[in-house]
Amino acid sequence: MASNFVEKQAGKFAKIIDPKLPYIEIACLIIAIAAELTLESNPEVSRITILIVLSILSVLYYFNAFRIGEDIDNAFEKFYIKLFGFANAVSVLGILFFINNYAGASIMTNVGMLSLIIAVFLVFGLKYFQKINTVRRVDIIRAVVLLVLIGSFYISIKH
Repeated sequence: MASNFVEKQAGKFAKIIDPKLPYIEIACLIIAIAAELTLESNPEVSRITILIVLSILSVLYYFNAFRIGEDIDNAFEKFYIKLFGFANAVSVLGILFFINNYAGASIMTNVGMLSLIIAVFLVFGLKYFQKINTVRRVDIIRAVVLLVLIGSFYISIKH
């Protein structure tokens, strides 16, 4: 009973932020790039700014997983929406853990990366077999950008 209430409240919040999410992502990206550029002159402020921006994005991605409306009755579409939302949130948290050198960073980034890869292939497979009707382009772009970002972290670890 309580879980259903929480999911409904998260769904209401997700419906409010969903149309604004691409703009919030762009603003967060601009802020993170500005913080990265000022990293050498003011490292503490830059690091805190990046952590706040990634935390905000992770929370928004988590809530975005609950954006399922009553108009979607296809189980495959409900699953892919939840998978994309949770995969994005875990990926950003993995990057956040990686930046802070927390324990479990590699596990979180691996789980996030694997779930994003599965989500992308699943969406293309389900679209091919016409099990889902609507695939939002922004979900695919967001997943690919996060995969590239995580991949660049892995490359930076090797060097």
